[in-house]
Amino acid sequence: MESPYAIDYGEMKGTLAEDDDGGDAYGVKYNPGDTVEIIVTPGKGLDVALQGADGGFISKNDGLKGESETIKLTTDIISGVKKFHVGILPIGGIGDYTLKITKTSQNDGNSGKDASGGCS
Repeated sequence: MESPYAIDYGEMKGTLAEDDDGGDAYGVKYNPGDTVEIIVTPGKGLDVALQGADGGFISKNDGLKGESETIKLTTDIISGVKKFHVGILPIGGIGDYTLKITKTSQNDGNSGKDASGGCS
């Protein structure tokens, strides 16, 4: 998680092997107000957990090999471009997985961005 592999939105494939105890770590950039959905679909012989940038588990399926894990989050950062780190950790088994990351950008007031918070 300290030096994740930078990726872009879309779909990619990865592999968790027996000697891959630390899993795989990725970094994805996002803009304020974006909604980011991360879906990991492991092969039938693999169970995975998703780990967030702070090291805490966000999603975990104990013993459910081949079942997808999903995280959906909306950023509430006021300014600047940020990066979200996600780790894919092996819980049981080995094998391939598919990682799909999609982004829905804010378009408040047809501005193409997130309207600032607070009302008077």
